[in-house]
Amino acid sequence: ACQRRGVSIEATSVVTVLAEPADLSVAAALVDMSIAGSEFVEFAVSNISGNPAFDLEFSVAAPAGYEVASVFRQAGSCSVEPGEEGGVRCDASQIPEWNCQVTSVGQVCRLAQLPAGADAGLVIEYQGVGTATAAASVLAVNADARTTELPIGN
Repeated sequence: ACQRRGVSIEATSVVTVLAEPADLSVAAALVDMSIAGSEFVEFAVSNISGNPAFDLEFSVAAPAGYEVASVFRQAGSCSVEPGEEGGVRCDASQIPEWNCQVTSVGQVCRLAQLPAGADAGLVIEYQGVGTATAAASVLAVNADARTTELPIGN
């Protein structure tokens, strides 16, 4: 406080600390599961910057003629153990903790943080018929939105 001629003057400030900017990418690829009436698309979200991304939001809508039937969190690095029939080993602690909810048009998945240089994948199962375009977007509080599209049902 400052006193001047018998008057007390106080000043307050609010300081907002912003996270360093991050740069995200999202790519899509078909996954052949050979299930009639279903199309599976892997969406790979990558943090291609040197800073962590915070409060990520991944959105996917059902294209015309399709519905979003399932969302699967994708394991990070997995390896096949030699000598074991079907012995696939994945470190469960490396599976990103996406939190997904159904919306009126598809799914929204949230992730608290994606470290610098890390990946966090999701596999979406679409059920329907015909040709369409699967689209998704991802953004973070400290990263601009990125989108991707992929034809399905061909």
